[in-house]
Amino acid sequence: MSDLPESWSEVPIGTVSRVVGGGTPPSKNPANFTTPGEGIPWLTPADLSGYRGQTIERGKRDLTAAGLAACGATLLPKGTVLFSSRAPIGYVAIAANDISTNQGFKSFVLPEGFDSRYCYYQLKYLRPQAEMVATGTTFKELSGAVAATLPFKIAPLNEQTRIADQLDTLLARIQACIDRLDAIPALLKRFRQAVLEAALSGQATDDWREAESSSLEGWKPATISDIAVVGTGSTPLRSNGNFFSKSGTPWVTSAATSRAYVDTADEFVTPAAISAHRLKIYAPGTLLVAMYGEGKTRGQVSELRIHAAINQACAAISVDRRKASTEFVKLALLAQYEQMRALAEGGNQPNLNLSKVKGIPVLLPPEREQAEIVRRVKALFALADRIEARHAAAVAHVQRLTSLTLAKAFRGELVQQDVNDEPASVLLQRIAKTPAPAVKTQRGRPRPQQPREFTALPAMQPDGVAFPAGAWAASGQLDEHATTAQLIAVLKAWGEPMPQDQVRLAAVLCLQPRLFTAALPAQDAASWRRLVGAEAEPLPASMAVLQPAVNTHWRRALAGLRSRGDLVVSGAGPQDTWALGPGADRVDTAGWPDGRAGWVAAYLRARGVAALLPLLSPAAVDFVHARAA
Repeated sequence: MSDLPESWSEVPIGTVSRVVGGGTPPSKNPANFTTPGEGIPWLTPADLSGYRGQTIERGKRDLTAAGLAACGATLLPKGTVLFSSRAPIGYVAIAANDISTNQGFKSFVLPEGFDSRYCYYQLKYLRPQAEMVATGTTFKELSGAVAATLPFKIAPLNEQTRIADQLDTLLARIQACIDRLDAIPALLKRFRQAVLEAALSGQATDDWREAESSSLEGWKPATISDIAVVGTGSTPLRSNGNFFSKSGTPWVTSAATSRAYVDTADEFVTPAAISAHRLKIYAPGTLLVAMYGEGKTRGQVSELRIHAAINQACAAISVDRRKASTEFVKLALLAQYEQMRALAEGGNQPNLNLSKVKGIPVLLPPEREQAEIVRRVKALFALADRIEARHAAAVAHVQRLTSLTLAKAFRGELVQQDVNDEPASVLLQRIAKTPAPAVKTQRGRPRPQQPREFTALPAMQPDGVAFPAGAWAASGQLDEHATTAQLIAVLKAWGEPMPQDQVRLAAVLCLQPRLFTAALPAQDAASWRRLVGAEAEPLPASMAVLQPAVNTHWRRALAGLRSRGDLVVSGAGPQDTWALGPGADRVDTAGWPDGRAGWVAAYLRARGVAALLPLLSPAAVDFVHARAA
């Protein structure tokens, strides 16, 4: 049973919109492209990277008329909802004018009765599902046929507008909140840096010195080499299996300096490695400075809390506690992160060296003031840490707000329903009788989809005496095309919207006629076998019972019907109804598909589904109730 409001319906999006791809003309021919504003707007997914708007007029390049013709791209009308289908999947925008795209889009051209913003927001909501059903190895891509099967919830038009208006307001507020939260990490970084600068210049302890009758004259210039012993390490030969083990002496690299403290290690070296490479084991309290490394690693500072050896990318600073506080020196190094990076030399990957590390300047206050500076900086950093934790929690909450708001909107819970609104089912019926919206293309001609009223085929007589033996024998393999014809024939024979379980039951009885034979009374079964032929003959007892036609042919047939708009689904879940779309008459069902469908439809009208289900195999029942393909 559907959880949607009664006035809503759920259908594959391809049943209510035309799904259109794009193209790219040969880039070697400059005549295919022109500057923006001088040609035909053309969009690639890259044009939507970081784009914050809802509508878009054009990308970074326009096509010439020759370029549009060369790639066969479609000129999409204003209001088309553009959805990137690869690299990445899920960028969404609304065309502000006629526009074309490259092949990285699946665009949805909507008929009258839809608010483009409503579709825009629903596709944002469907992005995770689109990513899940996309296929590919090198990169994922959403094909047009699969895009057409995305489940689309349809609200009455007036309610669509109310929902879109509300989402415009709410999501703008959420984005404003996200923008403000995004500014906080930079503010905290500036705050910590300002704290260090004030502390190491003496400004942070002006009041302390006044109370202690001290002055800045007690601060003395020094270098790291004046107050500490500086060393490094090396990397044992990886090819020697005796040098590394799962336990032993911890061995850390410059990557570990991304943490404030190093209290664990990913790798361990053996006594053989320590001896062969003369590795020094550094004690807890040793400061580590990354001398080189990728990205922001160079210049990072950390502190050992374990005995460990290091690699050659680290400088180990063992502070003489009689001359300076290790914690104070660590603050002095942290404050000079950018200056240390600027000292590095080299080509593509500049490096520090031990000589430069030893020469790093430190202005040393008296011992008691060092301790006071460390205390005050720790207190302020702890405050920043608490703010950072609260910020992280707020970000996690706000990041869920957009998806939660969209989910609420498409459950029908964001705005109130109005009993005076035209139900979505009426809209779907009107769409089924209206030609699909036209789009302009530079090559080929789209097949016309003229509306057609389908009436029920005459009910076949149970004995079928008017037909020769084998009249409804299949003319070939039951592939995707035969399955499509049979499904359309069933809906034609019924002549009106048909409950899904009845459609599936009728289809499986037609496609696997021996299942129907086993469920029919003897006289009817004999007539059915005569008309259908060998396919309706029961299997010998020694053979396994044939499974219903719930294979890839059925899935592909259904996907094709939905993507072309030949199948209109109203409602949601197993109790929805299926009906034929305006273009279904293109499929030829004459002969055995119509014959079998007419017989089965007549029997179902007379006996009902409930009379047949208990006589079918569990696999067939699962198929009827949509628990199988």
